[in-house]
Amino acid sequence: MPKAIHVKGLAEAAGVTTGAIYHHFESKVNLYAIVREEMERRIVDRMEGAAGVFDDPAESMKAAVLVGFDSAVKFGACRLLSEEDPSRGPDRIAEFLGTNQMEEVQGLAHILPAAWRAALHSVEQERLTFGEARNVLAWIFEK
Repeated sequence: MPKAIHVKGLAEAAGVTTGAIYHHFESKVNLYAIVREEMERRIVDRMEGAAGVFDDPAESMKAAVLVGFDSAVKFGACRLLSEEDPSRGPDRIAEFLGTNQMEEVQGLAHILPAAWRAALHSVEQERLTFGEARNVLAWIFEK
C-alpha cells in the first residue's frame, strides 16, 4: 500500500514550497477535502458507467460496487475512501449507492457503502487481499 504523503513530500514532488501549498489550500483539511472530492468524483463516474450497462438493478449495483472498488484500489485510495471524511463533506459514494439501490432490499443504501468501505479498509490494512475483499463484495449480490 502507498505510504502516507506529508505536505513537505507533496510540495517536493510538485516542485513547490510548503508555503505555496498552504497559500493555495489554506490548511491540510482543505487540501484533504479537495483530494477526496476529486477521488470520489472519479470513482462515482466509473460506478455510473458500470451501472449503466445493465438493466437488472442487482447486476447494475453489483457492477457499480465492483468497478468502484477496483478503481479505488487501482488509484491507491483505499485509506482515503475507507475513513470518515474529517471535512464532513457530502458522501458521494453513499449518495450514488443510495440513489441506485435495489428497491426490494430495505436498508441497502446504508449497509452497502459501509461494506464497500470496510472492504477497502481490509485491503489497506492487509487483512484481506484485493481478490478476497472483492469476492466478499460480489458475494453480497449472489441470489
